[in-house]
This record gives sequence, structure tokens and C-alpha cells, in this order.
Amino acid sequence: MNHRRLQTYADFGVDVVEISASEWRVSLMNGDEADPHSLLGFVQQVGGMFEVTEICRPGKRTYHRRFESALAQLRTAPPLTRVLERAELEGSTA
Repeated sequence: MNHRRLQTYADFGVDVVEISASEWRVSLMNGDEADPHSLLGFVQQVGGMFEVTEICRPGKRTYHRRFESALAQLRTAPPLTRVLERAELEGSTA
């Protein structure tokens, strides 16, 4: 499947890759869109709103009226790398 990277959101400090007409994968800007460790979350257009799923909080959904607001939320979310590191640390103390 061919995914399209959206360069127009580089000013948010994130890579945005369109994975369907209404879904986007958002990662830390690091030049490698295939790196799963930089994954921040996903944005999905639902009706007139943009649903945000942060990788660190998969069961929680938030909604924004503007795509840029959804990106701003994800920009401050911890990436998958930090989530995995935290799980490893918590597991090592048990």
C-alpha cells in the first residue's frame, strides 16, 4: 500500500502520513516514517471532527474541530519508545 507523507505539517514537528482518505499516522519528525518507535498516534476524521488516539493511551479518544488542533495534541504525546521504556522499567522492579 502506498502511503503519502504530508510535508505541510513539518512546522508542528511531526511527520504525518495519510494511511487512508480519513486516517493519518503521526510520528516524531525524524526522517524515517517507517520507524515504529517514533509513533505518537493516529488521527481519524469522523464526521466533521478529528478523533485522536495517542499510542500511550489507546483506550482514550479525544476530538477536535480542526486537524491542526489534533496534531498539536499529538505533538506533546510521548512516543512509543517512551511507552515501551516505561513498561520495561516497571517490569524490572516486579
